[in-house]
Parts: sequence; C-alpha cells; structure tokens
Amino acid sequence: MTGRKSFQFLLLRHGESIWNHQNRFTGWADIPLTENGKMQAAKVGEILAANKIKPFSIFASDLQRSIDTSEIIKKKLNTEFETHCSWRLNEKSYGDCEGVCRDDLVKHMSKDYVSELRRSYFMLPPKLENEMKYDFVDYQIKTSKHYFKHNLQNGETKEMVLHRFLPYWYEAIIPKIKNHACPLIVTHKHTARVLIKYLTHMPLHEFDNLDFPNSQIYHIKLNSEFFVENKDTDISILE
Repeated sequence: MTGRKSFQFLLLRHGESIWNHQNRFTGWADIPLTENGKMQAAKVGEILAANKIKPFSIFASDLQRSIDTSEIIKKKLNTEFETHCSWRLNEKSYGDCEGVCRDDLVKHMSKDYVSELRRSYFMLPPKLENEMKYDFVDYQIKTSKHYFKHNLQNGETKEMVLHRFLPYWYEAIIPKIKNHACPLIVTHKHTARVLIKYLTHMPLHEFDNLDFPNSQIYHIKLNSEFFVENKDTDISILE
C-alpha cells in the first residue's frame, strides 16, 4: 500500500566540467569545473534560496566536480550542513574511452554507435587501441581502491552503475529521506539517469531518451515505499 508523498529529495548533476565543455568522455577522470560550471553551481544555490529550500545534508560523489559544486551551493546558502561523499555516486566508468573526444570516437566507430553507447542501459564501452586512448598528463583517473577492486577500469554499463549505487541509496540516503531532511544529491549524468529509471520503473525505450543537463534541480517526491508514483506530478524542476 502506498501513502501520501511526504518523502522528498533533490537531485542535481554537477556544474559543467572542462571535459563536458570539450565534448570528451569523462567518467571517473577527476576533471574540475569550468568557470561556467562554477557559475551554474552558484545559480543552483540562488534557486534553492529563492524557493526557501535548505537541505539538511548533501550527498556527493568523490569526484572533485561534484564536491566543488556542493561546496559552492553551501556557500551560497550560507549553511554548514553535513556533506557525505561516496564513490558509489561517481559517474559511469567509460574505461578506455575516458578522455577521448566523442567526435574522434564517431570517426573511429560511427555516429549511431556513439549515440547508442551514451544512451543504452546495457552497453559496455569499447576497448580501444593504445593510439586512441587519452594520455593522462594533466588529469588523473580517480584511483581509489574501489575503482580497481570492482574492475571499473574496464568500463561500466548503466545497469552496473545502478547496482553499485543502490546499497548506498538504501543504507545512507533513504534514512535521511525518512527523517524528512530533503537531502540534496549532487552526482553525475548517468548516475542520476539510472536512479530516475529505478524510482519510476521507467521502461528502456524511455530511458534511452532521458537526458540530465548540468545543474538542473530535480525535486522528487516519494511514496511510503520510496518510489515515484507518478513521474509527471512527483518530479518537478526547480527554477
């Protein structure tokens, strides 16, 4: 049995990163925000303040673009609420594709292939020849123990992202939602996409077309079973 929608949280993709701007696959590479990304994060803080919303806690990935977005928002809200960081909120690992320009992969594979790679729930990133791989001189892959323990250097499907995220959702985030804290989750495009799919029981054909722009704030209401009953009324965008 479902109940009234008294549980809620906010879901946000970090501000624009340097590799977002350069049209590169980013994944677990620890890429900083652009100046525009910092301004986007500040704007999020302003929107939350205008809507008189102050989350009691923030959940962020352990990638710098997510952490910096969180800190900018906190500064704008002038509030020292707690921030929890976890690798389970990290972006989908793109394996060999990380750092590779999408346009270059289109030339190597095809436009349809790259489009399917970005949208598909089940598709793994391709293995690339060494000459195509990005030379990590300026930036580094986030080399946490979790990255290698779970073999993520070979890349993930979106389904894999969901499975490594869900334990954290139930063990860390749901308790805050139960306490009516309306936490803010600052994560990444595909992590946000798979969470929306899970909560709404979204079919694959809809998931393929689900986008998640930088710094767009989703206000999500959940029923007593912690799912979305009606995505048209229970998911809104704060402006």
